[in-house]
Amino acid sequence: MQSRFTLAIIATLAATSATAQTSNITTIDRPGYSGTRTTIIDPVTGIASRDGMVTRKADGAVASRELDRTRTDSGVAIQGSSTNFAGETRNVDYNRTRTDTGSTATGSFTRRNGDTLTYQSNRTRGDGSFVAQQEVTGANGQSLYARTATASRSDTGVGRSVNVTRAPGFQPRASVRGARRR
Repeated sequence: MQSRFTLAIIATLAATSATAQTSNITTIDRPGYSGTRTTIIDPVTGIASRDGMVTRKADGAVASRELDRTRTDSGVAIQGSSTNFAGETRNVDYNRTRTDTGSTATGSFTRRNGDTLTYQSNRTRGDGSFVAQQEVTGANGQSLYARTATASRSDTGVGRSVNVTRAPGFQPRASVRGARRR
């Protein structure tokens, strides 16, 4: 009888915590700056946001960042912006959609210098195969970065290939290359 009661309590707590909105406010106080960071996660609506603002103690300059991630029926949408102490702003607008065989993604990124980059990605899985294509283009439509990765499986083994082209001087961020920051 006691184990049934314990199991019911655990199930209730798990269900409550899985659907409860969480919010966290962190105070930042460093020798050179101070501020706050607020994180809100709502699993029911699929919205997560992180906003922060810091003030430089030497001159009162303010830097801020906001990022909103929204789960959609078929993927995810991310919008965000940040402003540094010099007042320079950068923005991101990204959408990824699941498909029957993989996913597609599009995005635009505005750099602090005002340049806008666009991002496109397609990932497709098939019977024993995988193809991932990513491309970053500049404001004038010129290709700055392109990557195609393929993998195929057969009775004789697995074949892989990766082809990357990059404009001179362009360094893609980790998120463009498909790696996550930790």
